[in-house]
Amino acid sequence: MKEEITSLVEIRKESTEIVSFKPTPAMIVWVETAIRLGTLKPAAISKESNISRTNWSRGKWLGKEGFYDWFVNEWRKRRSHIIPQLDAIGLHHALKGDFSFWKAMNKKVGDLPDDNVPAGVSVQVNNLVEKQRDTYSLDE
Repeated sequence: MKEEITSLVEIRKESTEIVSFKPTPAMIVWVETAIRLGTLKPAAISKESNISRTNWSRGKWLGKEGFYDWFVNEWRKRRSHIIPQLDAIGLHHALKGDFSFWKAMNKKVGDLPDDNVPAGVSVQVNNLVEKQRDTYSLDE
């Protein structure tokens, strides 16, 4: 089911002018393809979507007022479907004692706060993982 896309209305900081942006069907396909592929590389997105990568240029889409804000907003909204995959990969590594991947990915999607967390929290997480290893006889 495709998510209905509405116009993005932004208030520009330098003035009180309101800019309404409505993406074209090609722009919608571009962002959907980028998310499905998990990349922002114009060549890969262009090849998969059959949309010329020159559309991404500053003279075309990137030059249109409101496009980039719309694109970033759509990217953030739509990428949530990959969070379970990232969690599974991260938890696999965490059970082996490596929390870096899980931490980085969850921080990126907003599930973890910045590093301003008290040191005791990480100790409790490490202790919990060790207990789970012992309880379920999980080897590294």
